[in-house]
Amino acid sequence: MFLKWHKNIYDKMKVTLGISEYQALWLAFFKGAIVGAFVVYFVL
Repeated sequence: MFLKWHKNIYDKMKVTLGISEYQALWLAFFKGAIVGAFVVYFVL
């Protein structure tokens, strides 16, 4: 149930932003890198 909801939201956001699967993967990668950098900076 959650996976179906998540996939639906993911697909809607891709259409809304007008991006491809590949671009969405890059956005997720950079978002993770930025969040990771903040965690390292503020925790360590």
